[in-house]
Amino acid sequence: MHLKKNILIQLYDDSGMISERMVQQTAEFYAGPKAKHTGPMRISFTMDNKDDIEGAIKYLEQLALDAPLKAIVKPGRVTQTVKEPSLDNSLEVLLEDAKKAAKGDQDKFIEYLRRLDFVFLDSDNLLLNIPETYKVKKIYLEKYQWLIRRSKIAKDPRNDKYDPQLFIGISIFGDRDVRMVIYLYNAAKKKLRIPFNKREAMDFTKTNLIKYPHWMNADERLKWGIEHRVLFNNPEKNRSKFYDRWSKDIKVGDELKLKA
Repeated sequence: MHLKKNILIQLYDDSGMISERMVQQTAEFYAGPKAKHTGPMRISFTMDNKDDIEGAIKYLEQLALDAPLKAIVKPGRVTQTVKEPSLDNSLEVLLEDAKKAAKGDQDKFIEYLRRLDFVFLDSDNLLLNIPETYKVKKIYLEKYQWLIRRSKIAKDPRNDKYDPQLFIGISIFGDRDVRMVIYLYNAAKKKLRIPFNKREAMDFTKTNLIKYPHWMNADERLKWGIEHRVLFNNPEKNRSKFYDRWSKDIKVGDELKLKA
């Protein structure tokens, strides 16, 4: 039996429940808890193998902050010792695991990350969902589409939430390229080369991407995309004239195609 690995995390204080999250388990193990919590908690893990057990133990230790103290040195000040989980390399580990799982096949690299809640964004949507302080080279924005982890999917795509700490540029709309670019912690970390089978290479139709015509402006794309999300979630709704007028010029990846 195949179980989808999720974690249900409920945190409490004296007044009752203060937060509740359902997240993808493997990705959460890599990222670690975002903050400590010393009060009551209720957490449900999915245990399938030894790695799940070890990951759950480490996660609970980090959540309760039962982790080594880390010295932070600030110039001109006395060294302060603060409690901080050692999570600095979690995303690097995730990338290394993705490369190992790929076994020299870029499509398998993509599929590995997609299983961890990574989705594709075009460059326009990437810029809407990362901090303004992030500097992505124009040449990359023109060439690549972007894999980024989505932490929340909403009824309105404008309210989707993403983790901007890691996003990866991959050429999907145009000709595929063995070269990819990785942005990690607000910096172009490095370029990565992974080959692919040209005869069987993935194209955008096998993704969640929507390919708009170049003459469609940003407001029109946003309006159409919002209605498409509504129709995707509610197939019984009627389509607007605006939606139908543009549909013939817009190409939608298989994952987002409306049911017939």
